[in-house]
Amino acid sequence: MGVHWDTVEATMLADGSATLTIRYLHMTNKGESITGIGTGTQMAANQRGIARVTGEGTMWTSSPRLSHLNGGRWKVEGEVNTIKETVEVRGDFDISTVS
Repeated sequence: MGVHWDTVEATMLADGSATLTIRYLHMTNKGESITGIGTGTQMAANQRGIARVTGEGTMWTSSPRLSHLNGGRWKVEGEVNTIKETVEVRGDFDISTVS
């Protein structure tokens, strides 16, 4: 649990898709911060205004308790409803990639 903020820069392409640069900050309920950066893709919206989105990147923290997350990978996938202007994404964290 905690609070999550993110910023997504989108470069729209002629076919209606977009390339994404994703940055986030997550604050745990204990006041520890986790930051991440990555890239993604948003596909062109279908007839119902739904666009599939995927992204992946790396995360870091200065928290000694969470230091095992440093260099870990994250992935997200979800949907953007361009008509209702809503976004729903689900994420996975993979710390097995950390050496």
